[in-house]
Amino acid sequence: MHFLVSMALVYRISATVGHYAPAWNRLGYLGGLNEANDRIRRMCFEPHASVWMALLGACRINGGVELGDEIAKGAFDSNLHNAFSLFVINHV
Repeated sequence: MHFLVSMALVYRISATVGHYAPAWNRLGYLGGLNEANDRIRRMCFEPHASVWMALLGACRINGGVELGDEIAKGAFDSNLHNAFSLFVINHV
């Protein structure tokens, strides 16, 4: 989180999905599933499939069944279907 903040405040670099996905992944894996989910939903741009898949993987590791179910349902109902299918194939 420190690096994301310093990118914006110190170096005036706008974070992209390539910066956010690993950050939310780490936060989720460290047990901050709900915080990661909240931060993803508040991003200033539409989350890319990689962001949701990172959080879904963290749910699998940390037993976040309810949140994982919500993400999976949302992925099937949106344009994330192809990315979700690849994730399931590679992680089952």
